[in-house]
Amino acid sequence: MDLFGDSPSDDDNEVPDLPEAYDAPMAAPLPVEDPASLLPRQTAACLGHAAVERILLDYVASDRVPHGLIFAGIEGIGKATMAYRFARFLLHRGTGDTSQDNLFGDAPAAPETLDIPKDSETFRRVAQNAHPDLLTIERPYDESKDRQKGAVDIEEVRKIAPFLRMTAAGGGWRVVIVDDADTMNRAAQNALLKILEEPPKHTVLILIAHRPGALIPTIRSRARALHFQPLAEAQVLDLLRKHGREIQGTSGHTLVARTAGSFGRALRESGPEQMETMDSVLNLLQSDWRWTDAHVMAETVGAYGQDRAWQTFTDCVLWFHRDKARQKARGGMPSAGSLAQTLKICDKLEAHFARTDIGNLDRRQGVLGAFALIEEEKAA
Repeated sequence: MDLFGDSPSDDDNEVPDLPEAYDAPMAAPLPVEDPASLLPRQTAACLGHAAVERILLDYVASDRVPHGLIFAGIEGIGKATMAYRFARFLLHRGTGDTSQDNLFGDAPAAPETLDIPKDSETFRRVAQNAHPDLLTIERPYDESKDRQKGAVDIEEVRKIAPFLRMTAAGGGWRVVIVDDADTMNRAAQNALLKILEEPPKHTVLILIAHRPGALIPTIRSRARALHFQPLAEAQVLDLLRKHGREIQGTSGHTLVARTAGSFGRALRESGPEQMETMDSVLNLLQSDWRWTDAHVMAETVGAYGQDRAWQTFTDCVLWFHRDKARQKARGGMPSAGSLAQTLKICDKLEAHFARTDIGNLDRRQGVLGAFALIEEEKAA
């Protein structure tokens, strides 16, 4: 059953193949005029999601907007951008930003996009995290560790009920966006479930979930899931160019493949030093490397303070071997050892890097240990 008592059809929950934009971590508001540093709440467009947008517009046109929506997909593909885009649209329609003639005269034409004027009060307030009818719930910030905590806790979820008890300031919609909703523990999810079971009128809760399967079944049954797919390579590279990252040729192709079409990941991993490390690591893995090469790499990426270089190294090594396994599974590399051997080395490398990180071991030895495992695969 859906939120309105009807049994949803398969077509209601099916979303065509899509691609998309970027989920940046929240921070202090930045100038909306700076397109190279916009957060999702400040971003007007959401590239590659016309199909999802059409579904949302159809919900509005039919006056059947679900009280619960799950925006599902891998991290960094624009779920948060679309969440704020939809929130702005709903809040704009109910705040008096639209034409007063339409409120009392003929019904306005159905909108074809979720666009609202960038100079409107609604856009400005949402961008500044200051709209009274919009509440954002996210992982709290841990000042002692200078980073966000690992989960959305129940204290954050408990902020939703008092917010929804208030009358909408604009007399229209109230929107709650729960970012990283899949990190909620069972207590937090049960608290959210109570709200979804009896939601106030003209209320939308948008749950952004990188792993929707981590949400309890009762939440998933009370919300409509829209599944977001990664961006196409050309779209990721176009967005990177707009953010000042001009990456061409095989490096661009490899970066998009390695980050699985996630613009957010590609943006984080496309700095000049990271790209140089990526090219060096992959060129070495594709060559008939010698142990002198491995020692040079160990000194380069394993030295103290080279956290980003180490992360890029481990990501590239794992991606290289997983990609090799995928090619073998498709019959594309018949002469480079068996699929079972490559899968085994993937598992060994992943466990090796985890031990190095968890045990805070010498990363230079971590690099050399990885090459020892790779040589073991070559000799098999």
